[in-house]
Amino acid sequence: MTKALFKLFILFITCSTAISCSEQDSPELPDNSGNTNQGIASIDQTQINANGGGFIIRVKADGTWQASSSETWCTLSRTSGNGNGSISGYMKANTGYKYKHSYWIAYRFDNTTGGNVGRNEAYKPDPELPSQYAAKHNDYTNSGYTRGHLCASSDRQYSKEANQQTFYMSNISPQSGNGFNQSGSAWNTGEDKVQAWGYNISRSTDTLYVVKGGTIGEGMIKGYIKNEIAIPKYFFMAVLFRSGDNYKAIGFYMPHENLKDDPDKKDPKKYLMSIDALEQETGIDFFHNLPDNIENTVEATYNVNDWQW
Repeated sequence: MTKALFKLFILFITCSTAISCSEQDSPELPDNSGNTNQGIASIDQTQINANGGGFIIRVKADGTWQASSSETWCTLSRTSGNGNGSISGYMKANTGYKYKHSYWIAYRFDNTTGGNVGRNEAYKPDPELPSQYAAKHNDYTNSGYTRGHLCASSDRQYSKEANQQTFYMSNISPQSGNGFNQSGSAWNTGEDKVQAWGYNISRSTDTLYVVKGGTIGEGMIKGYIKNEIAIPKYFFMAVLFRSGDNYKAIGFYMPHENLKDDPDKKDPKKYLMSIDALEQETGIDFFHNLPDNIENTVEATYNVNDWQW
């Protein structure tokens, strides 16, 4: 008997309006005569607001099937069946909006991302976010924290538009100006090193991928500034360099504290780790689009001497 396996990787896209939907008012699923080894699944409700909500998955399969969710915030009423059927599910509230802080941001350097468009400073709410969940410029005023860029303005110099986007408040994090978001700190020096690695690229076969963020979640924040914007307890960078078919990777994980005044704390190399170790600290699966054999190898270890300091 043919077995169809449905593994659910559900992207939670918030919308301002939730639409009620049931099996009775859903269209018929198409036949799948072209492939007897796969069934068909469709999600009847795709618009769920930030407070979470339910949905129905309808399955059309000739034989037994299994379903699973890879995310803890998504639960299913059942995980197997035989023939046509349906599964009710539930998504928990989007806690990313709860903290009003990006979990991570990502960007790349290659031989086309150089330039010198300058600093086009105009802090503004991210236009892609609903206004009730967006951070604003004055949320940081008199907060005791600086408006710390995740992707730096100086990282996006190839176009004015790209530079302006670094001033979206979704790219900004509350960072201490006392020895953290400050010239000469371990964090600032680490950022400068990663940027230098990116701008040193001259060959079209080379690319540097960067993922940066602050820790968000229970036990991973120091508190909040105005408008309930979370203050991360740690900041991180995951860096992957590709040159043709060769890869190397390295991670930074730093406590959000004064990493400048104490000589024992100001060297960014003190905070290095493998990508696997960084994933354990942050709960984020970095570079998962790599082929498994490459991902497993490049994320397991790092060599400080592979990088120019």
